[in-house]
Parts: sequence; C-alpha cells; structure tokens
Amino acid sequence: MDHPDLYTAFMRLSGFVLYGPSGTGKTRVAEAIANTLNMKFFVVSMSQVLDMWQGNSEKMVKTLYAVAGREKRALIFFDEGEKFFGKRTGNKANQNSIDGIQSTLLTCMNGFGKEYAGVVTACATNLPQEIDDAFLSRFEPKYEVSLPTLKGRKDIFNILLGRKFEDVRNNISDEDLSRLAAATDGYSGRDLEKVCKFAARAATDSYVVDLESHPEREG
Repeated sequence: MDHPDLYTAFMRLSGFVLYGPSGTGKTRVAEAIANTLNMKFFVVSMSQVLDMWQGNSEKMVKTLYAVAGREKRALIFFDEGEKFFGKRTGNKANQNSIDGIQSTLLTCMNGFGKEYAGVVTACATNLPQEIDDAFLSRFEPKYEVSLPTLKGRKDIFNILLGRKFEDVRNNISDEDLSRLAAATDGYSGRDLEKVCKFAARAATDSYVVDLESHPEREG
C-alpha cells in the first residue's frame, strides 16, 4: 500500500473541497492526490449525470458509487461542485432531478454500511458560498487553489515552453521568462497555457508566410 499512514488519515475524511478561480488546476490537484494514494480517480460533470427522465440521474449516481466502492480505494471528484451540491433556490431548471441527485449523494456520502467505505468524495468550485450547508459540513477540509504567484507563473512558463526538458530547445532566456511572468499577473495556469499556444500559432503562421515569400529558404 502506498503511503499507508497518509492514506489512513485521508480516509477519515468524508470529503473535501478545492475552491478558487477557474483554470487554476483544481482537477489536476485532486488527480495528484489520488495518484499519490493509489486511488482510482473518477471525474464527474453534471452533463454526464443529469437526465430528463425522473429517477435516471439518481441511478447513475448510485452506479458511480457502486463502481467506486468495488475499487476499495477511490476518489470521486465532482467538477463545478455548486451544480451538484448547491443551495436549493426553487427556480433552477431540472430542480426535481437535482433534488434527487442531492438526496442520493447525501446517502452515499454518509456511507451507510461498508459498501462505500473506501470512497472519498470531493468537488471543485469557484463559488464555495453556493454550496449547501448540508454538504458543506461534510466537506472538511476546504483548500483554496489560488492564482499562481510571480514565481509560480515563471515555473509554469518554464514547463509549458519546454525549458525543463533537455530534448526541447528554444531561445527563451531566463530574463524573457521573468518578463513574461511579470506581464501576466492575474492569469491562471489555463490562461498561461493559452498564451503559449497563441504564441506558437503566431510563430508558425509567421514562418509559413516567410516561406511563401521566400521559397528558396525552404529546407
């Protein structure tokens, strides 16, 4: 068993919340936790569960927990947790189905019997204040996954641009990375990835235009 002491402590949790702005890598953090503890990782979105036919959504949730329970060690991670565990407003579309999903989730999270003994429930949200109190009390602890710091942005650029891989070369200096990190204050990890992809496309387009203008340079 990997990290038995850590796993034993972790399994005392009924669940936990990762909250923070979109694009900060909450799902990757949860996946890293599952991998570290050798747990089967399930990621669930509302679009996968919600069904127009009454009762079907509840069946899918029960099936999910049954499958996870057979794994003995599993982490079920609900993306956009406010959609699953949100406060009842009475005017949401598909409210009856959502009520049924929430009732089923409460039953599964309470872990009646030994069927779900090895299952931990977690969710990601950028609206923690929207989580219903009935679930919030079961989600302990709560961890903030915030926007990257200046150093964090520089580290992310380092990885995205391949500077930490010996077989990938580019002309970006440490000074360039520092300027990029300073210029992207308030950006999430996902935003930084988009910046790199946009730069790569722009460089490719520029190269193609240059070749078309000077075909003799090809090869």
